[in-house]
Amino acid sequence: MSAIARALRAEVRKLRASRVAAIAGSLLVVGVVGITSAMTLDIGAAPTLAGEKFAAFAVSDAPSFVAVATQIAAVASLLAFGVCAAWITGREFVDGTIAGLFARPTSRSTIAFAKLIVHVVWCAVVTVLVLTAMVVVMLALGYGWPGLETWGAIGRLGTALLITALLSSVASLVATLSRGYLAPIGVIIALVAASQVAVVLGAGDWFAFSSPTLWAMFGADGASIAGLVVAATTGLLLCAATVAAWRRLRLVAAA
Repeated sequence: MSAIARALRAEVRKLRASRVAAIAGSLLVVGVVGITSAMTLDIGAAPTLAGEKFAAFAVSDAPSFVAVATQIAAVASLLAFGVCAAWITGREFVDGTIAGLFARPTSRSTIAFAKLIVHVVWCAVVTVLVLTAMVVVMLALGYGWPGLETWGAIGRLGTALLITALLSSVASLVATLSRGYLAPIGVIIALVAASQVAVVLGAGDWFAFSSPTLWAMFGADGASIAGLVVAATTGLLLCAATVAAWRRLRLVAAA
């Protein structure tokens, strides 16, 4: 068995035993369809300021369901994916198992690469579950089978979530540099806020962490293909930086 195969098998076992990954994935899937389904209620009819605000997000058909779900998923996915990436990498330092990895014949860069592969595959599985749950709930609500335009919007959301999966590797890099998982979670939260600021300032198309969301929501009117390429490239560079950081890891003697 090759070194990468051994590393992948070990990381898959760790992920399967992880409550963090299960909870993060479940919250994303349930949260997206649950909150979107709640928007089918006639909240906008309430004579309150909150009712007027919620009216803008009212769901009454398949296109509006996907539009609202996209807004929720695009933001929540960076949090869910980032938390999982932080745990996959940071747990080795927090649990003290990093020392044992130095004794293994598999190189640390190979282990890091395996962690990133397992994380991205996990994100892809969660993405499929989110999209599938959306379609199932739309059918259950009586909106009928999605049309071509709606399928296009679902496809854009799927692509945005996969790019976000790559971008969430920033949590793996920060977890490696900080040797824990608290700092990367803080960075992810800061990036979510920065993405909102970038959109308000009109720079969302070229800010890697916001362009996938804009493209998912508005297509070419929200973000360009060049912006998506920048985002995907940034994600790949973050992955490469994480592998390089693991290659340079050194054991630090306890005081």
